[in-house]
Amino acid sequence: MDPQTTVDIRQIFLTSLGFMSLLLLIVLIVLIRRFRLRLEQYQLELAREVELIDAERRRIHTDLHDELGSGLASISLLAQQVQTAYPLPAIEKIYQHTLSLRNKIREIAYNFVPPILETRGLAIAIQDYAEDLNSSHPVTITCQINMADQHYAHSKSIHIYRLIRELLTNALKHASCSHIQLTALENNRTLTVTITDNGIGFQSSHPDTWLMGSGLSHIQSRVNILKARISIRSTPGYGTQTEITIPLQILRL
Repeated sequence: MDPQTTVDIRQIFLTSLGFMSLLLLIVLIVLIRRFRLRLEQYQLELAREVELIDAERRRIHTDLHDELGSGLASISLLAQQVQTAYPLPAIEKIYQHTLSLRNKIREIAYNFVPPILETRGLAIAIQDYAEDLNSSHPVTITCQINMADQHYAHSKSIHIYRLIRELLTNALKHASCSHIQLTALENNRTLTVTITDNGIGFQSSHPDTWLMGSGLSHIQSRVNILKARISIRSTPGYGTQTEITIPLQILRL
């Protein structure tokens, strides 16, 4: 084979190799774009699911408070009037049971949409929830909150509140801790929420196992909706720290 033929074959081979490499690169780019598109669609579906859940919570809260609550209030008022005219033990029992049901319905409605979040803001709602947990659990929860939440959009405040509730509940259920520190601090650009416990911890390479009990998909969906970053650091036997960093620009939209 003469040298010219060898050069031609080599050139054809290199050209073919370059063409195949280019084709492979195009295929990879298309596959990556499709994967990103599917991932974005999946995240949008999860976000819609979370929004629908919050909307359903508000509807149930309204039904419980406005319909059942007002109906039981009327019954208790009637029972009280009857008891005044006819002081019978059965009437007194009806009155007490009605009051008990009203309190339970009020508690359930509060868990769906806490009125304090709408009337007094996110910071006080978080503090109030932490105090409720302190009174009902042996775990001590301390808070350090500094935020200008009056400038936050209400829908974003709900997402932050739900995130904090889910993470605190998860720590109480799975961390086997005696103390939880909650901080929510705002600077010029971000709001940083940090939840630190002194519990049993877990392998940092497997954070999903720690979050699974609290609904990892919903936590991640709320993080995505807030355009936030979530960081989980833990060491077995030395507790867990979860940090969520949220851009203030998103909170004010």
